[in-house]
Amino acid sequence: SIYFPGTALMFAPTIWLHSPTWLLPAIASGAAVGLMYRIITELVDGAAGALAALLMISLTWLRTLSIMMMSQVPMLLLGLLLVWAWLKWRRNNSWGWALLIGIVAGWAAITRPVDAIAYVAPIGVAVLLALREWPLKRWVATFAAICAGAAPFLALQIVFDIGVTGHAL
Repeated sequence: SIYFPGTALMFAPTIWLHSPTWLLPAIASGAAVGLMYRIITELVDGAAGALAALLMISLTWLRTLSIMMMSQVPMLLLGLLLVWAWLKWRRNNSWGWALLIGIVAGWAAITRPVDAIAYVAPIGVAVLLALREWPLKRWVATFAAICAGAAPFLALQIVFDIGVTGHAL
């Protein structure tokens, strides 16, 4: 009860599927390496993406944490997923990508809140800078999609806080 609920959400299928405790963290670590490859490939090229992925798997801490049920790997995965969703959103500005940005940002906020700020703040500024050129109707729709995505996770955190401390904040 002293930890935020985001990590437990990611690792709950381990209990449901009666799988080994190292399996889902290893899958999440592999997904993070794959997302790093995709992001760097989109920003630079495939060789740089492969090098970034190789550099990630060479990190002792990533390999150590990749078999542990701790919040670092889920937060890494969520942070990279947030960056990837933003890269897709800026390409076509669809509300679906904005919704995914909200979902991932909300989940990150209930996993490791301070780390989530480090990811969400720059992406939030980039989204606001892009929105200033748009008509008000599209701005409101994008903002509503992001908030709708984050709302269930933030509501879960409020319910969790009330259950643990008796106070919403």
